[in-house]
Amino acid sequence: MLRYLGTGLRNYAHNPIRAGRRGLWEFQAVLSGRIAWTTAAGPSRYGCVDRRLWLFPPNYTHGWTGDGDPAEVVVFHYPWIPDGLDRVAYEDGPLTMPLTDGQIDHLRRFGQIAGEHLRRPRASSTSRHLFVLAWLSQMMWDSIGDRQLANPREMDRQRVEDALSWYRQHLYLAPTVQEVAEAVFCSLAHLRRLFHQHCHCSPAQALLQQRLRRAQELISAGSMSLAAVAKESGFRSQAVFTRVFKSNCGVAPSRWRSQTTHRSGSLRQTYSAVPHRQDP
Repeated sequence: MLRYLGTGLRNYAHNPIRAGRRGLWEFQAVLSGRIAWTTAAGPSRYGCVDRRLWLFPPNYTHGWTGDGDPAEVVVFHYPWIPDGLDRVAYEDGPLTMPLTDGQIDHLRRFGQIAGEHLRRPRASSTSRHLFVLAWLSQMMWDSIGDRQLANPREMDRQRVEDALSWYRQHLYLAPTVQEVAEAVFCSLAHLRRLFHQHCHCSPAQALLQQRLRRAQELISAGSMSLAAVAKESGFRSQAVFTRVFKSNCGVAPSRWRSQTTHRSGSLRQTYSAVPHRQDP
């Protein structure tokens, strides 16, 4: 779930993070000191600031610099964020908000907790990471202000997002499309129409992508056997999981794990971070 965590003092002036694209959602907060995000053309127009949280969408070109003094930061990278906030971030660009003393204390503590669960994953680790993500997202909503669903089309889109969200939360039960429709108070036929309208695919195809994405997250964490990954992702057997994964992702799950481990190692050379646990 949580792909990367960075905490502690950074001197982005002496060791800047070069502007580039990252394939994950990035929350970065400066708890003390001053930092600034940069573009390929140089620092943003806002300059170095203190006590602030940013949210960057995937593949948004940016980097980081500082004012010459060390700054305490905490950085969370997630593969996805709650529906709704992602649309605002894509439409409005990077989101940012000031931080209070209490929020800074919480961020510091959540960074410690997330680090403990990355170093020694436990059964509750995914729930912990989801809790931090939900807290970060709600804090951003409280700052930027909630948005009304403007029209019936938006309400239909929200119904689709609710269906996907419910399915993600119940993957381990391998629910059927009919059960998903019932969970969001919708007929099966209407749900199919909504998915074709907003996702340009059937509910079954969209739900399969959710299962595969969840499997990729669990494989990347490196702490579960492939049989356990298959079960948690809603596949009835490891054999079915392997066949479907390879057919859709182009490589077997075991190969995906080795490739992800290699990419994580490369990322840790760029950032100083708490490492993910890797298979021996």
